[in-house]
Amino acid sequence: MDAGSLAPQGTLRITAPASFGRMHIVPALKSFTQKYPDLTIDCRFSDAIVDLVEGGFDIAIRDAALKNSNLIAGKLATDSRIVCASPEYIAKNGLPKTPQDLVNHHTINLAEVESWAFKAEQNTLNIKTKGALRFDNGEAVRDTCAIGLGVTISSNWCSYEHLNDGRLVEILKDYPLVANTAIWAVYPSNRLLAPKVRAFIDHFIEYFGETPYWEKIAPALKLKGYLRYINLSTLWLIYDCVNPRVIDEKVVIHLSNSFFLLRSEYVRRRPLTHQ
Repeated sequence: MDAGSLAPQGTLRITAPASFGRMHIVPALKSFTQKYPDLTIDCRFSDAIVDLVEGGFDIAIRDAALKNSNLIAGKLATDSRIVCASPEYIAKNGLPKTPQDLVNHHTINLAEVESWAFKAEQNTLNIKTKGALRFDNGEAVRDTCAIGLGVTISSNWCSYEHLNDGRLVEILKDYPLVANTAIWAVYPSNRLLAPKVRAFIDHFIEYFGETPYWEKIAPALKLKGYLRYINLSTLWLIYDCVNPRVIDEKVVIHLSNSFFLLRSEYVRRRPLTHQ
């Protein structure tokens, strides 16, 4: 089909990062194929950067800044990145309060990532981490972090479900990461924008929305993960994280959707005064 035809049809060949493709492209294909039943979709998910022309792809999904001037990029969605850890790791190793504290913590890195860059007032603070664990896949990094093996950087699109259910919690929120990242739809500049490519871009911009669903994590959901491993020895840590109003001599934590409820095994309660 040529670019001047009106209805998208033929085969649309897409390449995307493996994790993003599985988590966010595949679920959206149902509504996309219902809207464009004459299209055949050929998806190739890989974390390797492929050549669009040599690979015969119509469009690529990228989550990094473009380096090739022969490509045109359309922004599909935001890609916020955070520093996170599991509640188990924090209870065992303590909570990093500043980026400099990371040199005393286990870190988990993506391959070829040697240092983490933070915004600190008017400066950029680069921290060279000492991680003994390194992977070439974002889901592997996230899952290793979730089982308590260290602190890591993760995109919200990759970690939002773990943040929602408390397996991971965001840390160092006062020190945002330096990252010029977004989710891009990329296609060669020497080609006319075929209707099937235009249809794909428009559909996914609408599907993700101005604020993608992975960025809509309620504050309570981000906080509740801290409470999973609460005990009397870590109450001061929990106070620093979520500022509960009272401490009980024994506390059972009940987590429910977007809020948490503290119930005591004793009736007597005392106010907590943070020293």
